[in-house]
Amino acid sequence: MEAIDVHVHTTTEKCEELIDYAKNLNIVKVCILGDVLKYGYNQNEEQVKEINDLTIFLTKKYPDFFIGFCYINPRNSIKFIEQEIERCILKNNLSGIKLEASTFASDKIVFPICDIAVNLNIPLLQHSTSTLAIGRNPIPFCYQTDPDDIVVLAKNFPKLTIISAHLRGVDIRGIISYKKFENIFVDTSGGQPIRGVIEYAVEIIGSERILYGSDVYFPYGRDFPVQLNAVIGSDIKTKDKENILFKNAKRILKI
Repeated sequence: MEAIDVHVHTTTEKCEELIDYAKNLNIVKVCILGDVLKYGYNQNEEQVKEINDLTIFLTKKYPDFFIGFCYINPRNSIKFIEQEIERCILKNNLSGIKLEASTFASDKIVFPICDIAVNLNIPLLQHSTSTLAIGRNPIPFCYQTDPDDIVVLAKNFPKLTIISAHLRGVDIRGIISYKKFENIFVDTSGGQPIRGVIEYAVEIIGSERILYGSDVYFPYGRDFPVQLNAVIGSDIKTKDKENILFKNAKRILKI
């Protein structure tokens, strides 16, 4: 069964090893989100451009394998944000917007970015996790978006396609919070492959709202097989696995 990985980071231009490894696992396409932690959590404008330059370079060097998202720090000036999204999306054909932990998703400085995403009809992928254990702001300039923050975005921007990262991070509480908001999707990336979470998500929100992602941070970090087998080995129907592994990504990312 083929797969499209919607959540991968890379720190290097030399990605042949990553591509070969992924293809051997029948991962046919990868969405790269940028080396978003290279400069910490509150990057300046030049640092954001450098992160996106690598994504643009890789999507042009390997157009049949990589698609990419434009990384944005909402704390930068709105003028720069507008220019950078235009550069990445309209001029260099990236496919969506990625937000990390520069601020909470519910912060109103994120709202203009959401308006842009709606107008361009592109998804927004937001780092997220349950903050009950780790806290809302565990280290300086690191703002951990909680499922409740994602819900705020969904309510204010019902036409925005939101991908909440890290299914096993937002966990059961997040799944329950997202149930009635059909514009919220989740990716399976990151976290330990705890049995039962994917099954529960399929039961509560449906497999049409779940996308496979690994959170591989090449050349180090998480590995494809563990995250892939969390889906393949889950106790769900074959059609649900197909939705999660590739069908939903094809639809949402217009592949």
